[in-house]
This record gives sequence, structure tokens and C-alpha cells, in this order.
Amino acid sequence: MTRSRLWLTVAGAALVAAAIGYRLGVLGESAESPTAATQALPVFEMVLTDLKGQPQSLGQWRGKVLVVNYWATWCHPCLEEMPGFSRLQDNYRDKGVQFVGISRHQYRYRY
Repeated sequence: MTRSRLWLTVAGAALVAAAIGYRLGVLGESAESPTAATQALPVFEMVLTDLKGQPQSLGQWRGKVLVVNYWATWCHPCLEEMPGFSRLQDNYRDKGVQFVGISRHQYRYRY
């Protein structure tokens, strides 16, 4: 994946996250429900295990723009984009944006 394509992908993901955050009422009033930001959202009830084996609730980032990146350990483009996501996290942490990578270790089988 070229550097420009990587940044285009990252920027696209950030825009999608911002649109979802706005729609859910995290960034502003939702067109459908003005109380959407105060309602319990199932995604924030998820608890996942971090790299150290500790449980982490997505609810700890409620009220922030949450950029979730699903990736796989065997996916080379996924591994190549990780440093870009880390830099974006460093740049936007103070602006209420949180990047979370979710991976499930899976094996690829040859038939």
C-alpha cells in the first residue's frame, strides 16, 4: 500500500467515524433523537481484552469520536497502516478522538 493510499484510507476512516459520531449524537444533536447522546448504546457495553490480558470497556471512551479499526494479524496492509493510526492518535488525542484496534487471532488454512 502506497503512502498516499494509506493516508487516504486513514482520512476516509476518520470522516466515517465523525459522521457516525454526529449521527449518534456524540458530536452534536442527532436529527432523529435529541437525547441519543445520553442513551445507552450497545457498542459501549462491549468489553474486550487488551494486549496485556486486561479487560477494556469501550464505554470508557463514551463522548469521544471512536475510530475502530478491525484488523487481522496475518493481513499485511493492516500491519502497514498501524503506524499511521498511532500517529493520528497522538495528533488527535487532545481533540476527543480515540483510535481502537480490534483483532481476533485467526489462522488461515490452506486447502
